[in-house]
Amino acid sequence: MRRVSLVLAVLLLAVPGCAGQKKASDANFKKAINDFLSKSPLYVEIQQKLPADVSNAFLQDQFVGRNLPALEKAGLLRSSPVTVSQPGVNDGPGRRFELTDLGRKLAVPAAWNPDIMHFVYAKKAVHSIVNWTDPGDGDMVKVTYTYELDDVPEWAKLPEVQSSFGLDQVFAEAYGGSKKKEETILMILTNKGWEVKN
Repeated sequence: MRRVSLVLAVLLLAVPGCAGQKKASDANFKKAINDFLSKSPLYVEIQQKLPADVSNAFLQDQFVGRNLPALEKAGLLRSSPVTVSQPGVNDGPGRRFELTDLGRKLAVPAAWNPDIMHFVYAKKAVHSIVNWTDPGDGDMVKVTYTYELDDVPEWAKLPEVQSSFGLDQVFAEAYGGSKKKEETILMILTNKGWEVKN
């Protein structure tokens, strides 16, 4: 009899916990959105297969040409002099870029092409829930939130890296004080609680 009472008490305590996860609330939405965001880290991408031979003329390009030297300054790549013999813009004296030990440790091959390398520079995390629509009798809501950036490595904070990859704008939106960028996401209620609808 005592064992039956104990089991009933545990079940009664578990039920409110399950119901609590299904409640439309800032805390439940924040947890569900953070779970979703943690699976999609932010990264910069090397668009060339490494090692990459790049002419000095190409390195002067104000967009792509600045990326590799910025990652070299960050310690993820190293370069050495080379003569590039690809007809067109990418020929003549140049540099050969390859991964450093740190770069090899941090580089993640792209899912669609293992020759393309990514470096994760942050993960988004919910800063605050701004508002959400009333689900009423339904099981779907729109949630608007602001975010901050977590797990930012030192190399991603370098001005050269931020400007060459456009991260200065990303960081400004995440840390813009009262002007933080808002994002809206669709949430759906499942038997396990609220989840982001893909």
